[in-house]
Amino acid sequence: MLPSWTTKIISEPATEPITLAQVKLHSRISHADDDSWLTMAIIVARQYVEKTCELSLITQTRRTTFAGFHKPWLTLAYGPTVSISEIQYYDQTNAAQTLTDYQAALESNPCLIVPAAGMPWPSTMPNRIDAVKVTYVAGYGDAEAVPAALKQAILLLVDFWYSNRSAVDMGSPGPIPFGVDALINLFASGNYR
Repeated sequence: MLPSWTTKIISEPATEPITLAQVKLHSRISHADDDSWLTMAIIVARQYVEKTCELSLITQTRRTTFAGFHKPWLTLAYGPTVSISEIQYYDQTNAAQTLTDYQAALESNPCLIVPAAGMPWPSTMPNRIDAVKVTYVAGYGDAEAVPAALKQAILLLVDFWYSNRSAVDMGSPGPIPFGVDALINLFASGNYR
């Protein structure tokens, strides 16, 4: 069965929620030998947290694609949603159209989009898996606005990977330390909505 929606990043975040200096202080690293590795690990840890929680930490542009207007509302994961840039759909003749009559609850997380008051959703091209595309800006803003628990999870995760350079640490209960999972679960999909 095909997923009801897919999402991708159109414009990556300009910065990361934590800095290299913060990671080095947290992990008590005083040399520069591993700076490039740590910088990459920060990005991967942020991506892991975003994927696990279905959140955007730093401001970024995303596009979510739906098979059509099959529900009374569209739900935008990977919030918090700041603004909606465009809603494009393919009508029954397969011509691209821009939807302008809609309401969006930007303050809810996830963001909900419904037709304008008293209006139905437009008809879309049948059997087209990308019939509706919503482009939007999401994220908490800059690093200062990212919840402390999520920044701490990134620090713990980078530190764990730095200390354990293999896929699994045989001395721990699993590939991700419990502390990271506990912090992420505060914001995981379903818990923050």
